[in-house]
Amino acid sequence: MAVFIACWWLRPLALVALLPLLLVWAAVSWWIPPPAQTRLLALAGPAGPQALALNSSAVYVGVSAGGVAGGLVLEMYGSGVLPAAAAVIELAALALFWAAGRARPCRPALVVG
Repeated sequence: MAVFIACWWLRPLALVALLPLLLVWAAVSWWIPPPAQTRLLALAGPAGPQALALNSSAVYVGVSAGGVAGGLVLEMYGSGVLPAAAAVIELAALALFWAAGRARPCRPALVVG
């Protein structure tokens, strides 16, 4: 996001100059789900399918909330603030991820059946 913020100040910038940045950004966003889902499965144990279903739902809720937040920022402050707002949200997500990593994982309940 810092590079996107810098690009705002360098405008007008040709799309060709932004393509490498956009490609890296898109690639990294698709690299995150597999390790996250693997970790989730390891922590969930026998409740893995339910955990993955909840994770997918949370992803879509996050996408929706991001659209709402982006729309509000765009309406109130303009497009130049979008990368900075996204960076703040990313830092909050990283803090939550760090806190989750430090927390003791809860053990799934033993299913007798």
